[in-house]
Amino acid sequence: MARGNDEILGLTGLRAVLAWWVVLFHFGRHLVPTAIARGLAGAGYLAVDVFFVLSGYVLARRYLVVDLGARAARRAFWARRFARVYPLYVASLVVGIGASWPRSWSALTEPREQVALALQIAVLNGWSHVAMFARNWAAWSLSVEAFFYALLPLIFVRLRRLHVAGLAWVLVLSWAATFVAPAVYTAVDPDHLGRSLRLGDEVYWSWYLKFFPVQRLPELVAGAAAGLWRARRGAAPFGRNARAVAVVALVLAAAVLRVPYAYLQAGVLLPLAMIVIASLDGDPLRPATWLSHPWVTALGRASYATYILHVPVFLGFARLFPAAWESGRLVTAYMVVLLFLSVAAHRVLEEPGRRLLTRWLVRRHEHGTT
Repeated sequence: MARGNDEILGLTGLRAVLAWWVVLFHFGRHLVPTAIARGLAGAGYLAVDVFFVLSGYVLARRYLVVDLGARAARRAFWARRFARVYPLYVASLVVGIGASWPRSWSALTEPREQVALALQIAVLNGWSHVAMFARNWAAWSLSVEAFFYALLPLIFVRLRRLHVAGLAWVLVLSWAATFVAPAVYTAVDPDHLGRSLRLGDEVYWSWYLKFFPVQRLPELVAGAAAGLWRARRGAAPFGRNARAVAVVALVLAAAVLRVPYAYLQAGVLLPLAMIVIASLDGDPLRPATWLSHPWVTALGRASYATYILHVPVFLGFARLFPAAWESGRLVTAYMVVLLFLSVAAHRVLEEPGRRLLTRWLVRRHEHGTT
């Protein structure tokens, strides 16, 4: 959410935690000293699920009184979403190309790489394995968000017609829908594993289970329904005790319980994520948690930059310092570099780019141009 009266500080701080959890998962989980901490760090992929739920939730809260059924409102929404994510997204691709230069440039002479780049530029990288991993393997989630942005006006118009009971049913059905893809994958076993999918199994059909946008859509829909449900109910229904229980349960489920990995890829912990998110959506005049601290919220505002840049920045860092893949000190140095780069990119590129693109795109629509 943009800064101002509509910003929910606790949720902004939560974004910082989620982004750095993903960073730790990708590049630091093997360096964590204790078994419990390694288990928690190794569950960092769950942060992306929470991000999806959070995205739907925050957009529902922000566009609560906007009629997205109107053409002008839809165009303005799409323009603002594009301006919000695209400048840094393109920057991450450029950094990714630079991290493997000149090999990355010579690779673009191959038709497959040309297709991959075209899909990435169009933010369609999650739709094909050809483009899922090239240059920035964390960027697949942007194609999920883009898919949701395209559909949100249609979804939101229908969700707003529902009363609290109807929204509750949407939450239940969305959660049920998250079980479909992993259940089909496990039953059919298209990769012929002969066992349950595990973390580290990089096999063809598992990529579509994890990264294909369609089966991720229920998480975003559930988040939007939860945001509307929260608004209809008024005061937050979760007290401090419920919040603490939800956080502990989420940590235990991620680090201890033996939930099949295939099911963790699609939002099985979605109810817990929604409890945590809704419990942080309290009184904006009385922020109740450390997540609302100015330093944490500053990192939260830069969290998109942290997330979208962390892979290509590490690849570039590891090219300069090859031992970074195994050195705790170098990984720590990389994280410090990433922190400063994220804050700088947010202030110098993301925010100015968003403002310029928003003004240009919205003005074009207001004058009736295409």
